[in-house]
Amino acid sequence: MSIMKLIQYYFLFCLLFLSFAGSAQEISNIHFEQVGKQIHIYYDLKGNETYAMQVFCSTDNGQSWGEPLIYVTGAIGDNQISGNGKGIVWDVLKDTDNLTGEIKFKIVAEPKFTQSKPNDYPGNSGIFVDERDGQEYKWVRIREQVWMAENINIGRRIHHKSRPIRDNNIEKYCYGNNEAMCNDYGGLYTWDEAMLNSMSTGGRGICPEGWHIPSKEEWSDLILAIDDALKSDYKVLNKQRKSKSGVEGINASRYLKSNTKWGNKRLGTDDYKFNALPAGRINYKPTKFEYLTEDAFFWTSSDNTKDYAWARLMTNGSKVHSISGFKKEAMSVRCLKD
Repeated sequence: MSIMKLIQYYFLFCLLFLSFAGSAQEISNIHFEQVGKQIHIYYDLKGNETYAMQVFCSTDNGQSWGEPLIYVTGAIGDNQISGNGKGIVWDVLKDTDNLTGEIKFKIVAEPKFTQSKPNDYPGNSGIFVDERDGQEYKWVRIREQVWMAENINIGRRIHHKSRPIRDNNIEKYCYGNNEAMCNDYGGLYTWDEAMLNSMSTGGRGICPEGWHIPSKEEWSDLILAIDDALKSDYKVLNKQRKSKSGVEGINASRYLKSNTKWGNKRLGTDDYKFNALPAGRINYKPTKFEYLTEDAFFWTSSDNTKDYAWARLMTNGSKVHSISGFKKEAMSVRCLKD
């Protein structure tokens, strides 16, 4: 599809008024312009709260709506406040290669609130509270899964040359033995500590109530969802499905990695707001911190052998590598909603 043909289509926009608990917001004055291969959408937002904004596109005059548009930037997503002339930039050809019909857009605003119930997650992103220590975590919905959008940071910090005690008290490492690094990157955990000495695939481990440490297969589901959306090479993906180590994907790492904190030529685009951080790890022999700003290591709950368990690695490539990690090494943990 030629992007220039978009100017020939009939664009309709939807004004949406929503009320929540006695407060109301109004979206008005929606208009657009084409700039090169992009569509710039403008709107006014009135309201007294902070809102999470989403934009939808219909190709049948509003009779049906698909998923929220992904390749949008600007005044979209969480933490939007009232204002006039707020702008959204849609990279059309990344979301669709066949935009035809009578096009209609819908912009939705929902008040952003902090969630305290682990099983109450409407929308596509938000914040919840770990009731064990009162810490807040961002979460994001990616297709059928809900992931923490931050590395978990819970437990008492111990020195990197000390070993965690095998009990129900969570102990963590912080890169450089600096608590502030845990605040920025999350804690680092041995596999046994992350699992709280359980061998159960998909077990809760150190995750909050209602969450669990994802299995190797659940990581594969995430990667497939992203690479499928990108129309990647299905023959390669199907071959990976049959691998013992799990699906590594083709492009998923690039879209899951954060767009900050990574070293030269390693930055991601964070299109899915997963915010994978290069927190590094602790090697076991010799016991040392390594790979900060270079690599992101995530434990899965899938055991491999007596001394090794499956983990995921994001580095300078575009795959989410599946590796067999030594259980006494310390890595990051991401939790997945039950």
